Amino acid sequence: MPTIFPYLILLLLLVTACGKPDCNNTNPVFDQYGTDEETYQQELIRQMKGANQEKMTFWIAGYAARNGHPHLLVDMVGEGICAQGWVRINDASGLENVVRNQSRGYRGAELVGLRLEVSDNELVYRSVQRVAD
Repeated sequence: MPTIFPYLILLLLLVTACGKPDCNNTNPVFDQYGTDEETYQQELIRQMKGANQEKMTFWIAGYAARNGHPHLLVDMVGEGICAQGWVRINDASGLENVVRNQSRGYRGAELVGLRLEVSDNELVYRSVQRVAD
């Protein structure tokens, strides 16, 4: 048993080193409104229009069918943004299993290389390199 102990410690360190980075929201709009509210969504869209998505990280937080389309609730971190936002999925290429399972089993997974289209009223999924769960 003593020879396994160092490996268990190493495994524990590796597991705890991975995961969503901490972020501290500094935008009062995200504190005062909920993710489903128009004011919140418009502020998130405004910030995302100026953000470099390549410098951000994205994590699956939930799923809902909204207005007849699947949507992922995504944690967004980076570029001065620390928020959640609803992302509409028109074409689930790369996210087939996530959508099929309504994100069950994928919550907390990182969306590596996520690319979004930022329109005037919503965030729309375009592509993802991989889902790291």
